[in-house]
Amino acid sequence: MMDRCFEPEELGEVLRLEPGDPRRRHADGCPRCQARLAVYRELLEDDSVPAGADPRAAAERLRRAFAAEVGGEARGARGAAGRS
Repeated sequence: MMDRCFEPEELGEVLRLEPGDPRRRHADGCPRCQARLAVYRELLEDDSVPAGADPRAAAERLRRAFAAEVGGEARGARGAAGRS
């Protein structure tokens, strides 16, 4: 028997449980877990994109910015190690 509510990081797993699973029965009968699952589903299903947006270009800019930041940190760490 389930004696606690699910944490946010567990919600994806809860949605994949079979209906007869005791953990799923808890989620189906618990108002707190039902609310958390409703918000989680809404987040997963939100595919709205503002007018004029270019998701592919945005994803590419984000990828480049992330690579530059991670690369910059790696170069900074090597430079600091070389100065020791």
